[in-house]
Amino acid sequence: GLPIRNDISTSCDLVFGENVVNNIRFDHLRLGGTGDDELNPNPSSGSSNWISGGSGNDILHSSANGLDAFVFYSPLNPISNLDTIIGFEATGAEADQIWLDNAFFSGLLTDGDQLDTNSFAISTNEFASGNIGQIIYNTNNGQVLYDPDGAGGQNAIAFALLAGKESITLQNFRVFGSSISAVPSSAVISLS
Repeated sequence: GLPIRNDISTSCDLVFGENVVNNIRFDHLRLGGTGDDELNPNPSSGSSNWISGGSGNDILHSSANGLDAFVFYSPLNPISNLDTIIGFEATGAEADQIWLDNAFFSGLLTDGDQLDTNSFAISTNEFASGNIGQIIYNTNNGQVLYDPDGAGGQNAIAFALLAGKESITLQNFRVFGSSISAVPSSAVISLS
């Protein structure tokens, strides 16, 4: 098996033939280090990528015409861990996805690994509505935020910025954790 460590200090590109995570085949596993990284800076059309910037303010590039999964599984901090996603493809057969680790995005309602409609809000600001955890997409500035309680008791935390302010929906999100795995490990990676 191949364990992926979250304490890698520099960015790296992992390619082992066919990479499979959650039954999705990826051409590349792109993993950031502990600093500010730029991942997939020269994207190739049709390429599918599993991309995680790790900690730091990272720049993550999507590949045209290929499913890219942008994976968030490190502590949230809007000052020192805010990733910018360039070229996010929100629609189509190979629409990009944002994968969230429920260890850091707790309280979200899900239907399997799909984000529930009650845990997603499209807004022109950073405020949630309701009394449960929510992902908020601010259409004015492209920020994707997490509100732990949805009620204003805790501030929403920006964790991603869609540079093109693409029109995303809850279909672009997946939540993983103890029963759903998105971080490559010996149980979820197939090597050819």
